[in-house]
Amino acid sequence: MPNIELHGFLDSADMRKIVWSSLFGTDELRDFADEVVVTTFPSQTNNRQGRQSPFVRVYFEDKRELELCKHILSRVAMKRKVAFDAEFVCLALFLSFPPRKHLFR
Repeated sequence: MPNIELHGFLDSADMRKIVWSSLFGTDELRDFADEVVVTTFPSQTNNRQGRQSPFVRVYFEDKRELELCKHILSRVAMKRKVAFDAEFVCLALFLSFPPRKHLFR
């Protein structure tokens, strides 16, 4: 289950809505929406000069999730006309409790 974390956006609720709306652009993204978690952190992220420097951290499990999350974030940047850095973290192991069926492929 990929997790898209939003850090340092002034209007994190608005960004969360934009991320969710970006998930419904294509059939593939619409199907992917049930797998994604979007987490917002109402924090301030500033660079050394004090300018806001928001970033996104994405936890993913496989190449498919990585590519779909990159596609979602590019749609978000275009819709919102906002710049941000994105960090992608591949999980070596992801478990759900209780276990979900898709883990037994």
